Amino acid sequence: MKISFIIPVYNCKAYLPACVDSIRVVGFKDYEILLIDDGSTDGSGAVCDELARHFHEIRAVHQANAGVSAARNRGIREARGEYVLFVDSDDTLVPFTSQVMEALNAGTDMVLFGMEFTYYHRDRYVRKETLAVNRTIHADLRTLPGCFETLFYRNYLSPVWNKFIRRSILTENDLRFDSRLINYEDLAFTLLVLSKCSSISAVPDVNYLYRVDYDHERTVGRIARIDDLLGNTDIIAESFVQLEQAICAAGGENTDALKVCLRNIYFELFGVKMKTTGVGTIKRYCRDFVNDSHVKACVECVGIEPGNQERMYNWIQQERAVAIWLRTRYGMLRHFAARNIKRIFKW
Repeated sequence: MKISFIIPVYNCKAYLPACVDSIRVVGFKDYEILLIDDGSTDGSGAVCDELARHFHEIRAVHQANAGVSAARNRGIREARGEYVLFVDSDDTLVPFTSQVMEALNAGTDMVLFGMEFTYYHRDRYVRKETLAVNRTIHADLRTLPGCFETLFYRNYLSPVWNKFIRRSILTENDLRFDSRLINYEDLAFTLLVLSKCSSISAVPDVNYLYRVDYDHERTVGRIARIDDLLGNTDIIAESFVQLEQAICAAGGENTDALKVCLRNIYFELFGVKMKTTGVGTIKRYCRDFVNDSHVKACVECVGIEPGNQERMYNWIQQERAVAIWLRTRYGMLRHFAARNIKRIFKW
C-alpha cells in the first residue's frame, strides 16, 4: 500500500525540511512525498530540489503561483499512491498508531485522526491545544449524520490535513479543491469526498502537529478580502447539499446535524465579516443574509440557536447596522484582550 504525501510549498524554506523529516519516520515503507512549489520567491523551490536529490521518495514539482488549492490539485494529478494525505509545509507529523494502520489495511475510504495546535508569538511558544474525538468512530453514509456534529466540532472535517483519502475516490469522481474559495475550502472538499465514501474511521490518536502564528489574524484577513461573502459561503453550502443527498440515497434519514453546522457557519462568517465592514455597508449584508436561500432553508429546518445567535438574527432582520457594528467591535476588543492576557500569563 503506497501513500502519497502532498505538500503545497510557498515561501516556507525555514520549516520545510522539518516537515519532510517528520514524514520520513511516521511508519510507512512504501510512500512518496510530493513537494508542489507554488511559485515561491524565498528559495523554497531550491530547497525542494535539494530534498528531491537526496531522497528518492521525494519529487519536486514547480508551477507558477496559483494558490494552495491549485497546488493541492496538482498534487492529486501527480500522486501515484493508493491513499493521499495533504500536509502543510510548516507542520509536522508524529508516527501513526496501529489504529490508523489497521483502518488503512482494511481498505477504509477515509481515515481521520486528531491534531495538536501549537501557538507561537514572535517565534516564542505560547500554548498548545489538542482536538480529538474520545473514541474510535466507524461510519458509512447511512450512519454519518449520527456522528457528524461530533466530527465537525472536534475539527475532524474542516481541515484536509488530518485524513487519509483513497486516491481512486478523487480520480474516479474528478474531485478537486475549489480555487474560488479562500476560506473553508478544505471543508467543502472534505464534504464532497465524504459524499463518495462507503466507509470512514475517525480515531482519537493525535498525529498532526499544526503550527499557529499568533502574529497573523488569518481568518479576519481572509474574510475581509471576500467581497461576496454570501456567494462564497453558498459554494460551501452546495457541498453540504451534495453530502445530504448522498446520505439520503444511502438510506440515512435525519440530516438536521448538517443543517445545524451549516447554519452556524453562515452566522460565524457573517460575524467575522462585520468586524471589517463599515456601518454604511452592513444593511446591504443584512438584506443579502436573510434572503439567501441556504440560510432560509437552515433556519426553517433547525431554527436559530438561542442567545447571541438569536439576538444577532433579530438585528439582521431589522437591519440594525449600528448595533451589529458595535457588537462585533466589542467582540474584537474582548478577543484581543483575552489573547494578550493568555500571553502574559504564559510569559
